[in-house]
Amino acid sequence: MTVRVNKPEFNVREKLKSLDYSHVPYEKMPVGSVIQVYSKVSTNEVRGTVAGGSGFADPGEGVLFETLSFCPMFRNSKILLQSSNVNVYEHSNDSDTFYMTAYVVNSGSDVVHANVQGTLGYEIFKDNFNGQILAFNNIFDASAFGGRTDDVHIRLGPLAQSTHANLNINRDSYATSFANGRNTVTFTMMEIKQ
Repeated sequence: MTVRVNKPEFNVREKLKSLDYSHVPYEKMPVGSVIQVYSKVSTNEVRGTVAGGSGFADPGEGVLFETLSFCPMFRNSKILLQSSNVNVYEHSNDSDTFYMTAYVVNSGSDVVHANVQGTLGYEIFKDNFNGQILAFNNIFDASAFGGRTDDVHIRLGPLAQSTHANLNINRDSYATSFANGRNTVTFTMMEIKQ
């Protein structure tokens, strides 16, 4: 007895489109792939006295400006930390520059993981006041997180002097900007596979 089987016709391209290929396993993603992106918008601002560094920006120095929380998927990844501009200025005549640091809190390290230092000292300005624009574009190792979710402290302060009494961070001279949440700063962390 002869049996005939007929397969229904189908379009291979349409069949492939209907299958879900939108997610490649993270382990199979090529080197250089962005594994995940974390972003936080802050309207924090500081006005007043801020403790400074001692010539180097170490963990815990300056004022805590923002806390980020992140967990890399791979220990050997690189973390790219970026931010929009953070303005720092003072309305007293102090000779100093300012810094912004990022530190993975439970890393066990005594060295900050990302550091930005301003270079516009008071000598540049006519009336000898300081002003800086600071922004992160730093890469550090995911191993600092120890394979767990951890906080990253973003701190700012004067670099060389012990304290500055008239410091403004992310606060312009117009009260309506920070009163209405217009003084936004965005921090972004990207995990990049190695």
